[in-house]
Order: sequence, then C-alpha cells, then structure tokens
Amino acid sequence: MKSQSGNALFLILIAIFLLGGLTVLLSRSGTQTDETGDVERASITANEMLRYTAALGAQVQRLISSGCSENELSFYSNKWTTPADYENADELSTDVDTNFNCFVYDTRGAGYPWKEIPEGVSNSATEYYITGTIGIKDVGTTGYELVLIAPDVRQEVCSRINASLSVNSFASDSYTSAQPFQGSYGTGTTVTFGVAGTNPSYVVGKKAACMEDGGGNYFFYQVLHAR
Repeated sequence: MKSQSGNALFLILIAIFLLGGLTVLLSRSGTQTDETGDVERASITANEMLRYTAALGAQVQRLISSGCSENELSFYSNKWTTPADYENADELSTDVDTNFNCFVYDTRGAGYPWKEIPEGVSNSATEYYITGTIGIKDVGTTGYELVLIAPDVRQEVCSRINASLSVNSFASDSYTSAQPFQGSYGTGTTVTFGVAGTNPSYVVGKKAACMEDGGGNYFFYQVLHAR
C-alpha cells in the first residue's frame, strides 16, 4: 500500500514538473511571437512611409519639369494643423486660372494626397515637416535642399529604415532651427547634415535616412528636391 502511494506521489510530481516546463515553453514562444510581430509591424510601417515620401519627391520633380520654379512650389493644404505655415507668396498670383499649378497637394497642381505620418511610426508626431533650410552634404551641389522630416520616429522603425537604405548606423544632428517651406531656401546659418554631430559620414550623399537628434530621439528625412 505504501509502495502504491509512493508511486502515485512520484507520478504527480513528474506531472507537475512537466506542466511547469510546458508553461515556460509556451511563455517563451509567446514572447518570441510578440517580438516577431513587432519587427514585422516596424518593417511594414517603415516601408509605407518610404514609399509615400519617395513618391512625394517624384511629384515635386514632375512639377519642376512642368515649368514650376523651385521657389514656386507650394505644400499648402487645409489639412495641416497650421495651414498658414505652408503658404507660398510666390505662387499666390492674381490669376485664379494658374495660381494652383505648382501646388503639390491640389488637384489643379500635382494632386498628390496629403497624408499624416503612418500610425505606429512616431512616438508623438502626426504630421510631417517640410523645410528648405536643411542641406545634406554631397547631395546636390551647394544649395540647401527641400527636405521632408518625420519627427520623433520610434527607434525600431528607424532601424528598419536605415537597414533598407543601407545606412550603417545613426548619425546625430539637430533640425530644430528649420523653418516650414514657404518658397525660400536656407542661408549659411542653417544646418547641413553630414558635417557635424556624431558619425556624420553615415548620411553623406544620402537622400533619405534616419538620424538621432542629439537628445535620444530619432527622426527621418527625405530629400524632395536636391539643390
């Protein structure tokens, strides 16, 4: 009788041990699944933003090829939080039949859809930022570029972006002095990526990349028009 009780207890202990092992295995599997899902989501959102911003640059080039000067380009849209930030006096002529020809987001111009930053890309920002007061070393010649910025991008998304663009790692610089584009470009007092900061060589000649802002946050830039 004692032998049977001992055997039963032994079997119960084995069952408890196996159940514990199975629980640990399932927990690890669930964690790995979550991590894999996070990587896949980061890749999807990164690719979505890269496609949209690259196509936006193509539309800018189409307008320039159609006769718009680089100063006449307008990114005005009433969808911006502050639409007046992107009003371009050079394009607001008195001729109502022609004064939308160089509008990127208007159907009378390029007709490209205005979109917010894809969900899951940024920690805090919802809108892109377009400026003519940033240069990138060895992109274009000596002028400051027309550049789109996505602020406060999640690090894992930035890592996927740089991997897909063959950018070795994060350069560090700031764009806080950049002004919204209203038809004019920067002077010698504005920032040029690829010159100062940390690891500037990573973005030299790169028309798109993710960078660190010097404060532990990340941002993405895309050149829409090189000068």
